[in-house]
Amino acid sequence: MKKKTVNKDVFSKRLSLLMEEHNETTYSMADRFSLSSPTISRYMTGQMAAKITTIELMAKYFNVNPVWLMGYDVDRTMPHTLLSTSLTKHENDVLTAYRNKPETQPFVDRLLGVTSQPDHLMPIAAHNNTPQSKEEQALMQEDLDEL
Repeated sequence: MKKKTVNKDVFSKRLSLLMEEHNETTYSMADRFSLSSPTISRYMTGQMAAKITTIELMAKYFNVNPVWLMGYDVDRTMPHTLLSTSLTKHENDVLTAYRNKPETQPFVDRLLGVTSQPDHLMPIAAHNNTPQSKEEQALMQEDLDEL
């Protein structure tokens, strides 16, 4: 399977369009996603592509398909399987804050009574249980120990 990459030119146009539609500025976007205003400007001019995790957060905030935002020729709307209900602005803000501050996630999970899943399980599973580095071996062993 071919790795998905970001088309910087299309991403910059689509990000600019979404920001205009939602009356966002480089400053408001920078604040919302814990980035600098010059970084947002570089995204908008196509000088720099955002990280996939940042694109996912932006797509969730704007309620668009992240693959569309990356520049692919797919439906702009968010697939129903990814987002079953429309979120309010406040809910989007809470979700964005939760994702941008991973150090607080275990506390929030406990407070809400939500069972946490370690983020590192999926990347290891993608390697067909064959760790590629000592770090992955350690993470895999942690996963096995938790079972």
